[in-house]
Amino acid sequence: MTLGPSDVVAGRYELIRALGGGDHGQVFLADDRHLSRRVVLRVVEPAHPDRAAALRDEGRMMSAVQFDCLQAIPVLVDGELPGGGAYLVSEFVEGIRLEEFVRRRSPLPPERARSLALGLLDAGLAVRRSARDRGDVLVASALVTSDGHIRVTRFGRASGRGPLGADPAVVAVAEDLAAMLAGGPVPPPLAEVVDDARAGRILSAEVLRERLLQAPLAAEDDIPAIAPFTRWPFAVVAVIFVIVIVIVVLVLAL
Repeated sequence: MTLGPSDVVAGRYELIRALGGGDHGQVFLADDRHLSRRVVLRVVEPAHPDRAAALRDEGRMMSAVQFDCLQAIPVLVDGELPGGGAYLVSEFVEGIRLEEFVRRRSPLPPERARSLALGLLDAGLAVRRSARDRGDVLVASALVTSDGHIRVTRFGRASGRGPLGADPAVVAVAEDLAAMLAGGPVPPPLAEVVDDARAGRILSAEVLRERLLQAPLAAEDDIPAIAPFTRWPFAVVAVIFVIVIVIVVLVLAL
């Protein structure tokens, strides 16, 4: 099945242009003819039933957190295609892929990078709270919107544990955070958290979240003090001013 612009899926979604693709299926910007609005349509061909099942699973994960997770882009509908394929329709949100955002903007300010990393963690934890069998869930793809927020477009299941048995989401978020900070000055407490997470010394997403929140991004020693030499000119000016006043008073008195 080869799809392209002007094709119609499920008798309703007219494809406008391709947005990407890969193992998770083809991704298109589409026009919802019933509601006259733009949507994102993901399609898996009938020749890949395993991928179709994974797509439906992702749809269920996204739907499960729709009202509890502001980061997740709402799923509108999913369905099967003739022959065993599947499709998933999501709300269309303007934004740039996180990987591209990092490539263009890094190094990010530490506070900004930490905020994005916390958004990724919160999204994954929201999915896990929705079902007990989703302890291996992590964010598979995300956008950064024009107002600077993280919006998750895909959740996925990790293929294995991280180093030393750590939560795979810990390593994934730590790698993203390291990429956001690369090339710039990183506060030592934040660098320590990133190193511990990448090395498997932080075993759960909850612990990583807590440590990120607690890591100070600026120490008192980093705040530049006013050096003495920047104060003495004001003292000299004040003394000269007083001397001038005294001289003027004496001249007038004579």
